[in-house]
Amino acid sequence: MPRAGTHALGGDTIVGMNARAALLSLLAACALPRVADAQGPVVPYGGVALEQWLAAGHYRQWRSEGAPHPSEGPHFGRVRAYLNPVLYASLEAGAKRHPAGAVAVKELYGDGDAVKGWAVYIKIDSADVAESWYWYEKFESRVVADARGVLLCRSCHFTGRDYVLTPWPLK
Repeated sequence: MPRAGTHALGGDTIVGMNARAALLSLLAACALPRVADAQGPVVPYGGVALEQWLAAGHYRQWRSEGAPHPSEGPHFGRVRAYLNPVLYASLEAGAKRHPAGAVAVKELYGDGDAVKGWAVYIKIDSADVAESWYWYEKFESRVVADARGVLLCRSCHFTGRDYVLTPWPLK
């Protein structure tokens, strides 16, 4: 029989309060999702709701490129991409087609150090066609894209893996 203030666990005796606190901390840490895996609030598509979501920075809990870098595509200046857990897992698995719910947010810096806009793409359904993606881009006060299957966006992204051009693995 264990002494007062101790518990018998598998034959080993541990001091009660410290062991209980350590065990609860360990269980809590295992049960909580890692920040990088957190989905965050649902990404809205369309105008004002998406702009508010972006301005709140919800995407910043996702995995991202290490730092802003010169754009390799038509997004002028410096950029930094963030991938939600759905898109990250799909790219990591080498999937040729990404599932509905895959999202990328690219911060647009222009020539400065402050975010001046965003380019966003959201996989709306699992089809392998350009219309399965919603595209949004805004730089400073100018909205360049805000619709499904935008020709301007898909004409560059068609060379990517299911329209995703973000270099993999993330740098």
